[in-house]
Amino acid sequence: MNLPVGIKAIVLNITRMGKYKLLWNDATLGRMYLKKRKHIMASTVSREDILEQVRDIVIKGMKDNNAVVYLFGSWARHEEKRTSDIDVAVAHDGSIPADIFVNIRENLEESTVPYRVDLVDLLHADPILVKKIREEGVIWQDCRKE
Repeated sequence: MNLPVGIKAIVLNITRMGKYKLLWNDATLGRMYLKKRKHIMASTVSREDILEQVRDIVIKGMKDNNAVVYLFGSWARHEEKRTSDIDVAVAHDGSIPADIFVNIRENLEESTVPYRVDLVDLLHADPILVKKIREEGVIWQDCRKE
């Protein structure tokens, strides 16, 4: 018996679980895998590993800037779902150039993090959101210079 291996095996297993109609064309299976690969990866990586990877990318991107980095939203409340994004906020005094945020966003996009990550610059955010994040967010890093 010739069993499918690799990507084809993963996608066929998903279809057997009833999530998608069975597709017989190898090219279609490949496209389906590419479209769903982040969700497939998400099921094999722990929550802690995902958050650690996001945290590392953001903290390294901030370097030694005068900032506080928060995790907020459903991931901070441990209420995330498979379709939830990861919300990260940065509070700073205005000394962080915009290109730092651009670089961090690019690094997050290019990473293997299987979820969308929203990076919020609190300097330009709605005051109500800022207040909520400061009250309910989880501080990941406090790099404020005293």
